[in-house]
Amino acid sequence: MRKVIILVIILIFSLHLISAKPTPVSERISLEEGQSIDFNGKRLTLLNLDFEKEKVIVCVNGEKMILADEIKVTNGATLDLRKVTINKADIRIRVNCPGCECDETCDNSICLDKCSKDEDCDDGNDLTEDKCYGNPKRCHYKKIKDCTVDEHCDDMNECTIDKCSELLKKCVHTEKTECEETKEINEKITSTSVINTKKYAQSIHPLLISITIGVMIIAVMIKKFKY
Repeated sequence: MRKVIILVIILIFSLHLISAKPTPVSERISLEEGQSIDFNGKRLTLLNLDFEKEKVIVCVNGEKMILADEIKVTNGATLDLRKVTINKADIRIRVNCPGCECDETCDNSICLDKCSKDEDCDDGNDLTEDKCYGNPKRCHYKKIKDCTVDEHCDDMNECTIDKCSELLKKCVHTEKTECEETKEINEKITSTSVINTKKYAQSIHPLLISITIGVMIIAVMIKKFKY
């Protein structure tokens, strides 16, 4: 009898566990290219479709994948591509979270193109080459020249003439003549000062020796005088 009671308790407990599990919900959804839909805490976006090859590219909560003839699972959603037409795709989505709502995880912006052509990336800077490419497409900027006008070359140095080479579109900094002359004068003054210092040191050296010898002689004489 005890065994029967234990078996009944185990059976009831097992049934409770089974009933406690959320029942998966699924739905067949028809989407156009670029369209999104929120379904029980998942955001499904149709990024691209290929009618001839019967495959699509989708994004679910920031994760991108290709759907064709196989069922795939991503971010807790099971996806099954059922039909592809020229401008639409039918996808069955299954989620084990009935009644769940979308939060900050329902963000597919990372999968979306930020541009469609190079013109969309114009930053108004003549010094850069603006391109739109990648998957998803993003704007890319490459520096192609240093300058277009002289003002781009200002190095904040008063002693240089700053020019933008029309041919190379590179900055050229030429030292001003008056600054060169001032530099030469300063170099001469510095050189003269060094020479004079050396001469002074050379002239004072023998004098110091003579004074030292004289002091030593006087010290000896004083010592003898005491004795």
